[in-house]
Amino acid sequence: MQGRHNTLQTYLWAQYKQVGLSPTLYALMTLLILVTLLVMLLLVLKARGGTSSAAAESR
Repeated sequence: MQGRHNTLQTYLWAQYKQVGLSPTLYALMTLLILVTLLVMLLLVLKARGGTSSAAAESR
């Protein structure tokens, strides 16, 4: 299932299997989670704004 390039997730998993979890890996995982949450928040805000502006235009 993996191509010739590693994704961040496969890189983290490979590093974990080789040396265990280092502080650098904890930092990378934290950043990945924060970026994911930020993107999700932006998408939710965009979806809410899009529905309310569409309702306001139809009035």
